[in-house]
Amino acid sequence: MVVGFPHGYGAGLNSPNSPTPIMITRFLASNNAEHSRLYALMDGPCAEGMSGSPVFAEAEGSVFFNGVYTGTIRPDCGRSQYGKFAELGRYHDAGLLRSLMASFDDKVAL
Repeated sequence: MVVGFPHGYGAGLNSPNSPTPIMITRFLASNNAEHSRLYALMDGPCAEGMSGSPVFAEAEGSVFFNGVYTGTIRPDCGRSQYGKFAELGRYHDAGLLRSLMASFDDKVAL
């Protein structure tokens, strides 16, 4: 699940200062461990303007933070003979983000 405000738009307003985010459901299409990628793929893109939105996963009845949505990729752009192109969502997973932050913290502490 990706939660955010594409182009500032929300699902409704509880009050002027408390907008309700939009939730888009996507499924994991590829693990980031494959091919030494630094990101994982979802089965489709999210709305434009959702880059930086948190990605949550559900497993065994629990919901947990899984990463940050970073955009859409089109792996076959310009190569389709049928006029249709694949669009996949991309996100950087929480494990990678934790590693980067730990590395940054180590360098700042020096």
